[in-house]
Amino acid sequence: MTMDNTTHPTVTIGLPVFNEASWVRRALDSLLNQTYRDFEVIICDNASDDATGEICMEYTAREQRVRYFRHESNIGANNNFRHVAGLAQGRYFMWAAADDWWEPAFVETLVRELETHPEAGLAMTSLNRHWDDGTHLNAVRFEGERDPNNMTFFHLAINMIAAGITQYHYFIYGLYCIDFLRSALAIPIPDVPVPDRLFMTQVALATRIRYVDRFLHIRTVHRTPSTERLANEEYIKVDKTDKMGYTRTWLAIEPYLWASQAIPPHRKYLIPIIADTFARTNRVFFYQNDKGDAPPGAHHETGSEDLSVIEQLRTTGHTAESHKMASALASENQGDIDLLNLLGEIKLQINHDDSSKNILLDVIKSRPGDSKALKNLAILSWRKKAPDEALAFARKAVESDKNYIDGHIVLGRILVELGKPDEAAAYLHHALRISPDNLDALKGMALASLKSNNLKKAQEFLNKAHNISPADSETRVLLSQVLDRMGQQVRQA
Repeated sequence: MTMDNTTHPTVTIGLPVFNEASWVRRALDSLLNQTYRDFEVIICDNASDDATGEICMEYTAREQRVRYFRHESNIGANNNFRHVAGLAQGRYFMWAAADDWWEPAFVETLVRELETHPEAGLAMTSLNRHWDDGTHLNAVRFEGERDPNNMTFFHLAINMIAAGITQYHYFIYGLYCIDFLRSALAIPIPDVPVPDRLFMTQVALATRIRYVDRFLHIRTVHRTPSTERLANEEYIKVDKTDKMGYTRTWLAIEPYLWASQAIPPHRKYLIPIIADTFARTNRVFFYQNDKGDAPPGAHHETGSEDLSVIEQLRTTGHTAESHKMASALASENQGDIDLLNLLGEIKLQINHDDSSKNILLDVIKSRPGDSKALKNLAILSWRKKAPDEALAFARKAVESDKNYIDGHIVLGRILVELGKPDEAAAYLHHALRISPDNLDALKGMALASLKSNNLKKAQEFLNKAHNISPADSETRVLLSQVLDRMGQQVRQA
């Protein structure tokens, strides 16, 4: 098939480039060797300062289907991707990475797939991944239950956004129906880590995606990480330097998807589940204290009313809402130690243990004697089955504030579990002197009494705890154990 110069081509191939002199010849030769001929190639050069421009101009001089545009300054990768798509004249469009290449049947196969499945807005093939030295890395294939042709839009969207799932985000380099793509690109993609996953999640919720099980795309994987190769890109800067970069991605998901002009309104009610899936599968990255410069300082402060609302949400069963609000505030004000401390405690409560620990370690870098942070680190260490570390943190919490009730309770409970009920009782008694009706201190004293086999004393503490909170399940279980053991003693006597 040849291209009629009086009409627009059927397919537009967008080739965004920046300093791609080492690769762009191979990409252009591969594209111009496609069996499907009715296409144009639009190159958008993001102000390259190597030989990329000269090479591209060589192709425009000898091939009428290739057009070249150059930006005066670098506008960022996301903007360049959107710009080249905006120049498309064809009914179908695909992005081509300048370091990739394609088998000759790639475009023809995907055009046929979309034309025979008009309900779909995107189609893609299997791909092989090669290292940048040309050696084969692996094959990426989507079979059986992982085949998008067999998946619901919701299942595919969940797989797009989740960490550690098969690499569906490579579908971004498939062939789109241009009208659908324009609606999907109407809202700019946020400059946050993994922006491609956000965009492809929108696509998955908005349209059917077709898959052709043929290896027609070859993807280059660089041994040099993208954080070095693309260091000047805004989303890379966020990923590389912002402790809460992935938190920013999580917070961007809902407003970005709700604003979409491509997703049908009834499907937007699935967006909170999508955001929760990202949080659940990426939580280890939500606070990375190996990024950024010095630990945060205490000179930035969040309004006390905001902190009060977050704490109220946390203690009244609205943990998810408190987590989101605290995360949003902290991502904009990472120097507020009180806010970080509260966020660390919330993450402890929802079992985001890794990011909770990273936050709390940053807190004690700035405030070494913060008893609340030390107490929560003790709990985290105990969860991680590190009893010596847990005990050390708990002792430091009590040493830092001798009247900190929660510190004494946590230290007491750890000592009980370590078989030191007498020492535990001293700390728990101190907590009860400050707050005689403290439920956790009463239960701790009951456990210490049980360890010492003082069943009568244990029963007294548990009866008082039961009177304070009759619905507390732990109190009921412990009281049942005490009564059973007392009954056994009577029978043995």
